[in-house]
Amino acid sequence: MNNPVKVIAQYEVDEMFESHANYVRGVRGGKRMVLHFRDASRVDFSGKELTSADFVGSKLNYADFSHAALVGSSFFAADMQGADFRRADLTKADLRGVNLRNANLEAANLTNADIRDGVLLRPDEDGNLIAVLKRATSIDNAKMAGANLTSAKLGKVVGRNTDLSNCNFSNAKLNGADLSGSNLSGCLFTGADLTASNLSHCILHGSVLAGAVLNETNFEGADLTAAYFRPIDLRDADVTKAIMPRSLESLDRSLQFIVKEHLTWIETLGKQGMRVDFSRYDLSDLKLTNINFSAGDFSYAILRNTDFSGSRFVLSDLRGAMMLNANFATCNLQGAKFDRAIMTNADFRGAKLSTVSISGAMHRRQSASLQECNLTQAKFQGADLEGAVFNRSILTLTDFRSANLRGCSFLDADLTNADLRGADLEGADLRGAIGFKLPKPTVQKAED
Repeated sequence: MNNPVKVIAQYEVDEMFESHANYVRGVRGGKRMVLHFRDASRVDFSGKELTSADFVGSKLNYADFSHAALVGSSFFAADMQGADFRRADLTKADLRGVNLRNANLEAANLTNADIRDGVLLRPDEDGNLIAVLKRATSIDNAKMAGANLTSAKLGKVVGRNTDLSNCNFSNAKLNGADLSGSNLSGCLFTGADLTASNLSHCILHGSVLAGAVLNETNFEGADLTAAYFRPIDLRDADVTKAIMPRSLESLDRSLQFIVKEHLTWIETLGKQGMRVDFSRYDLSDLKLTNINFSAGDFSYAILRNTDFSGSRFVLSDLRGAMMLNANFATCNLQGAKFDRAIMTNADFRGAKLSTVSISGAMHRRQSASLQECNLTQAKFQGADLEGAVFNRSILTLTDFRSANLRGCSFLDADLTNADLRGADLEGADLRGAIGFKLPKPTVQKAED
């Protein structure tokens, strides 16, 4: 039986929006949006209320669903190649057997979504159900950075070479999934089941694997630098040729000697001693307070629960580091680079992260750079952040109370539920930032 897909135009869909919204609200006369086996490619659904809408078997190539409410909607076996789902709410959506190749799901909410394989059935001429399509869900080359996949069922999803950075996979089911070659930096896998999944050649900088089920998980050639895991977590995993964090035990010198050599290097302007290089080392749970680490290299280091309070990190390199629960209170971090670091719940209260003059470079100043970082629940109360750059960073629930944010750049940052009470935002650049509302100006009443 031949079942040609009927093309549906934008104006036809536009006529359905209000009726579907009434259906969701329980208003009499409302009608659910049902687009079975339709071609709605490039149609604009952005920002619409589409809870429980039905798109089974439809062709939705390059359709725009950005910011749409799609809670409980069904996209079973739909072809959504190149579709835009940025910041869409797909909670409990049925995405079994879908094609999301090259789609954009950045910051989408996929909590409890079903993204497993699917078998599409259609009736034949005698009314018998026959399988017309059986395929694994594909997210190959999709952009899913920052998506929330908590408790999602992904099964044997295929997502090779996909940007999944900063995704939340807590308690997700990823049994047998193929995510080989993908960017999994900053992902949270606590409670996730990754049994027999393929994570070979993935980048896992700053990811949390502690508490995940990793039985027969393939990490061959994966980069686990700055990832947080316990030895027991990888006991039954394949870490052949994986790049692992370096331990302090592998150093040929004591920590005290390294710090002393670095101080000499600073005092002699590099003529003697040696610059500290803790790049890719695990410094978790150490107390390294009131030490001058200026210009030191801590890139991709694991600094989980490390206490650096009162220390100096002027012009230091902390890019890509895992700094979960790290303590940088009252530190001098002027001009330091933190780009792509994981700083969840880190403490920067009273710290100094303002611009600094570059020695020997006339009129040149360097700002503290915190771009594309995860700063969820970080504490900056009373900190001096003048001129700091937070472009594209996650700043949800971040505490900026009474902080100096003059001239800071927050381009495309997520400031959802950030606490900005008493913060000085004069000259700050908030273009493209979300979750932020400028305070209403005070209207002065004219005196009689």
